[in-house]
Amino acid sequence: MVLASEVSAAAPKPVWEVADVFRRHFDDYLKQHHCTAQEFKAVNAILRCRTAAMGGYIRLCDTCGNVEVAYCSCKNRHCPKCGHFEKAQWVAKQEARLLPTPHFQVVFTVDHGINDIARINPKAIYNLLFRVAGKLLKEYGRRYLGGDTGATMVPHTWGQTLQHHIHLHCMVPAGALVKTSEGYRWQESGKTFLMPVVALSEEFRDAFCNGVLKLYGQGELRPAGSGSESEVEETVRKMRARKWEVYVRASAEIAVNAAPLVSVERDACMSVGLAGLPGQRGGISASGCWNRADFGDVAAFIGVFTRPRGALDRCSDRTVIDSRHTLSGRRTPQSP
Repeated sequence: MVLASEVSAAAPKPVWEVADVFRRHFDDYLKQHHCTAQEFKAVNAILRCRTAAMGGYIRLCDTCGNVEVAYCSCKNRHCPKCGHFEKAQWVAKQEARLLPTPHFQVVFTVDHGINDIARINPKAIYNLLFRVAGKLLKEYGRRYLGGDTGATMVPHTWGQTLQHHIHLHCMVPAGALVKTSEGYRWQESGKTFLMPVVALSEEFRDAFCNGVLKLYGQGELRPAGSGSESEVEETVRKMRARKWEVYVRASAEIAVNAAPLVSVERDACMSVGLAGLPGQRGGISASGCWNRADFGDVAAFIGVFTRPRGALDRCSDRTVIDSRHTLSGRRTPQSP
């Protein structure tokens, strides 16, 4: 079977690749920055991917006699040249899990003030994000739809220009399962209204901020700077003072077409369009899946690939609240 989302995955080999930047500048990067063993493993995989170091095979046409040499891929999830077929398989599985009804896309975005704390405490912060968003969706489903609803939820750590931007994509069915004296029935939501966005945004902000303070009070959170309790409290105070917005969009087509959006973000769809390789202090530009990203220097570009984020990488394609299993009362399985 040919996956529809895989048909367009192939692309012409770009003039410059992420591996070219690493070959020229990674040694200089290490003089000023620290990398963990996991990050070194990712860098080495990207450097070796589809080269003779990985081994390869020969393809021979039995008609014209044309010979091609192809090298094996590294299959590291950080590599921009790997994982397209696996991503297509994952997307197909998520599409199969969606209920046969229109869906809403709901995106929970946290304030950037938490970024430094999240880098040090990724597991605690991202688990908190899942818990708060999942609880609110269930509560609002009962409050405004009168029944149980669910969602397929996947976190993203980067924005469209590859800045650190933590947000959670949720595919929510346009309705809820309502229990009546005669059994269960499906209650549809409005075509353009699922739940009040302003109230949801405020409750999300307050619940997340309270969760951060609770985690710190329980000793499950390490501060990013001086390590004082006042620093965490000040960060939460600033986040609570700002306006947070939960994005909600309704579309009959979104049930199918949004699956790639909430799938694993390839760190560098960016290999598609590196503008060129500058000197050590020069800037670098890259065009990814959506937008163009400009980096002040090579170190900023390399940091996108080497910055610690392993805890999220291991759970970024996790289905936390699957609609079918939530509505049937069964425990949600984890996606591979």
